[in-house]
Amino acid sequence: MEWLCFRLDMLSSLTFSFSLVFLISIPTGVIDSNLAGLAVTYGLNLNTLQAWVIWTLCNLENKIISVERILQYASFPSEPPLVIESNQPEQSWPSRREVDIHDL
Repeated sequence: MEWLCFRLDMLSSLTFSFSLVFLISIPTGVIDSNLAGLAVTYGLNLNTLQAWVIWTLCNLENKIISVERILQYASFPSEPPLVIESNQPEQSWPSRREVDIHDL
């Protein structure tokens, strides 16, 4: 994430620099000064907009992974009950208060 943000920041800074050099080097009257100022203003916000989009996409990816995990956990079979009534020993067992290996 940091690597991507740094690279995109450098790319947008270079693009903004070339745009400024282009706007300064063209002859007067070719481009309206109002449009040139608007382009510079939007260029300043380019880094912030790119960082916001990347951050939003990464957060969206994390949230989708969370939903996938919830769906995986929901599909696990439930555990059997703690006490199974059909496998209970008789009430009289053990009758001598000791357990013999043959009783099992």
